[in-house]
Amino acid sequence: MMDRPQNTKLCKHCLCPFTYKSKKAEFCSDAHRQAYKYANKKKQAAKRQHRAETSAFFYYLADECRRAKTIEVLPATLEDFEDLHAVYKYRIKANNYGRSTDYSCCHIFPVKHPFLIGTLTADNIVVSYSKLNSKHSNTVIAGAGHSIPRHTLNPKWGVSETEAKSRVIALIVERLGTALIEALAVKLKLQPGKRQQAFDYLTSTTDARIPAVEKLNAMSTQELSKLKALVLGKENNGFVAYASHEYGQVFGHELRRLVRYRPELSQAVEAWESTLEDYIDIELSREYGSLPRRLKDRIADVLSNIYAEQFSLLHGSPIDSFVQNLPALVAQAKAIATEPVAREDFTAQEWKQRLAREAREALNREWVAHMEQLRFKRETTHSNYQAADTLAA
Repeated sequence: MMDRPQNTKLCKHCLCPFTYKSKKAEFCSDAHRQAYKYANKKKQAAKRQHRAETSAFFYYLADECRRAKTIEVLPATLEDFEDLHAVYKYRIKANNYGRSTDYSCCHIFPVKHPFLIGTLTADNIVVSYSKLNSKHSNTVIAGAGHSIPRHTLNPKWGVSETEAKSRVIALIVERLGTALIEALAVKLKLQPGKRQQAFDYLTSTTDARIPAVEKLNAMSTQELSKLKALVLGKENNGFVAYASHEYGQVFGHELRRLVRYRPELSQAVEAWESTLEDYIDIELSREYGSLPRRLKDRIADVLSNIYAEQFSLLHGSPIDSFVQNLPALVAQAKAIATEPVAREDFTAQEWKQRLAREAREALNREWVAHMEQLRFKRETTHSNYQAADTLAA
């Protein structure tokens, strides 16, 4: 085999040898440099579009568009998509990253309405209680949320509730344009969902344990993930991400966020913050307090009314009603939590748990007092030594 001359190298585009003048040269001509740059740009754009189309966020958009039977409910600008994505991510965080389903993305103005249709935008979506959202259904509060007239919808962008998700996403891409899709992938840091990542890996790997594509399509996300872990030789350690949040934090977060669209809610924010400490005490009393079951049940009933007030406010109910009712409800629950109780109010099991809890609390108090005494002695001794050193000097 003949050796290549020392002043030649392979062109990165055509892979043909060329004679270079500078060691930094990588292409045989400017045309090939531009062609290589264009091909790379095209490849990068395709990757970004794939990341967006297979992301969990776009699957969520497709599901909501199928429910609305049109993709015209979606935002039109990058900024509006950023706001919507922030609400979507916060819903996941509020649910402890999949460990619960207490909260959902609720429409303020509903999707189902004879003349109007609620949009999938940050000013019409709020993270709130899932159970109350099911009961709320298609209730409309005048002037709340954001909607568009049904008679203005273009049939071209219509979809059915049974439309394939891939078809809906293709329509979304067509309407928004590839430039906006690429910008979303970069700005929102979109990545393929877990199912898509596992599916892409398994279809690109030659392993006798991997079934045909048809069977892979029929497998669940969990089954695909387990098969991928088996092929990689990795075992699932069972780790689940967890993010705790304080009582009332989700409502407070959404209330402050909506002030941007409804400035008058600032009055409700003040009312909520003024009662927040008592509200948290009530939640703790119900969850961990040494109270008989009958009192905890009564507190739970009052808290249900508080949740309903919160939900209604976020969905556009009058602010004055919330400002008046919240302090009264909190005071009512607080009064129940401080009612005197006797031994007869508890069942045998509840009384046993109460005594055990009180014993632990007493030990904790003794331990804190003991540590405080040790700290005081240590500081006193240190001060005495410093004073002695000063006198000796």
